[in-house]
Amino acid sequence: MHRAPGDQAETDRYWNAIVGNGGQESACGWCKDKWGLSWKITPIVLTNAVTDPDPAAAKRAFDAMMQMKKIATLLQSRRRVGVQSMFDHVKFGHRCRHGDNRS
Repeated sequence: MHRAPGDQAETDRYWNAIVGNGGQESACGWCKDKWGLSWKITPIVLTNAVTDPDPAAAKRAFDAMMQMKKIATLLQSRRRVGVQSMFDHVKFGHRCRHGDNRS
């Protein structure tokens, strides 16, 4: 299953509902619910960032996302990875290649 929340509050709501009710965290925005169904919680801002026309900006977003489990956007992510300029475009995206996280 895939969800594309519009903001951090919606991302947190989905993630907490799944993981907080017997689910498991995984990397790169993936989690499993208590029945073993995999979910990809990908904020829209994340999807936009790795497709940024500026390859350096897209790489910064991708690299930051690869360090996360639940995707944290904007200021939350800046604090977590310590990179001030990473989200200056207010875009964030991913192309996760963790096949083992989808099963």
